[in-house]
Amino acid sequence: WKVTPVSRTTSFNWRLTARHATSTWQYYVGGSKIAEFNDGGARPGETVTHRVNFGGLSGKQKVLAVWNVADTSNAFYACVDVNIS
Repeated sequence: WKVTPVSRTTSFNWRLTARHATSTWQYYVGGSKIAEFNDGGARPGETVTHRVNFGGLSGKQKVLAVWNVADTSNAFYACVDVNIS
């Protein structure tokens, strides 16, 4: 898929068709967690936005985003290729 150009701090937008109670949202690059947002079991709205700071990372990277459901062991996953400038 297409590589998306992003800046060092970037917004990730989720559009949810099922609003599950959420424990955490996690973002990984190269197997390292770079951000986590704790919802404490709350049900999110139809859209969720997180501002993620890539720190010292640059160039082409793969981002794995994880939406962890609070009341089950289930999670939803999304991947995106980015070029951080």
